[in-house]
Formats: sequence, C-alpha cells, structure tokens
Amino acid sequence: MRKAWTVNGKKVKSNLVLIGESLTVVFEFRCSRTIKNPGFGFVIEDGHGRPVFCLNNFIVPSKNNTFQSIRGGVASLKIPNVPLVPGTYFVNLAVMEGAQVCVDYVPQALAFHVQTAEVEGFSKIPDSAVGVVMVPGQITVSPENGIVG
Repeated sequence: MRKAWTVNGKKVKSNLVLIGESLTVVFEFRCSRTIKNPGFGFVIEDGHGRPVFCLNNFIVPSKNNTFQSIRGGVASLKIPNVPLVPGTYFVNLAVMEGAQVCVDYVPQALAFHVQTAEVEGFSKIPDSAVGVVMVPGQITVSPENGIVG
C-alpha cells in the first residue's frame, strides 16, 4: 500500500466526520506481481482496537470491485451514513489473493474521529459506554388496561 486517506461527507480529505455523514476510506496500492482473485478489505475498530465491522469485495461483490487479476490501483469503501457514536476509530487495510493469502495488511493504517451532530429520530446521542453503533428504531409501550398515570 502506498497511501491511505479518508474523505468526509463534504468531499474533503479529513479525518473528522459527523455522525450520519458519509465517509470514504481510500488506499492506493501497487503489487510487485499480478494478484489473482484480489480481495480488498477494510476493518473498522473502536478506540480500544475492538472490531466494529468489516467489509471487503468478497462480502459485497460488484462489477466495480471484482477482478480476475490486478497489479495496482485505488480501492475505496464508502459508508453512506456513519452509524458510529462520537469517538476515535481505526481502519485496518488489507490486500488479499483469494480469501486466504494476505498480500499486504496494515493494522490501524488510519484513524478518524466521529463528532456529534443532530441525527433525525434521536433526541440524545448514546454514550460509547453502551455501544459504538447508533441503530434507529421505534420503542412503543402499551399500558396495562390503557391506564396511564
């Protein structure tokens, strides 16, 4: 891997992103030989180094990320709406040959910081002590016998 960077929702190279904003993680790579059935992986870790989620082109294949072979290029992961609570996160990057052979792996290649913002449907941003992902949902309560007091 030659270079790696993040782009926030304003399409600016930055390691600062707002909750709910898009985030793109990008890396440039060049291999000394042609890689067959290449894989490009991104693992997002929380500030303690615990994996939050992983995506690669084997998990979400498309015509734009699946090749019989490749030697160099630029790989990117776009997260349309960052679901993470405020804090620092790390990105591990990998280039694989097939699902088993690691060509290059850079742990914590990048760090980015999620900042507070207003998020539709939330009146309060959860604290990272109870989880790092904001999941939208609806809570309903049906009082017994319709009595509310």
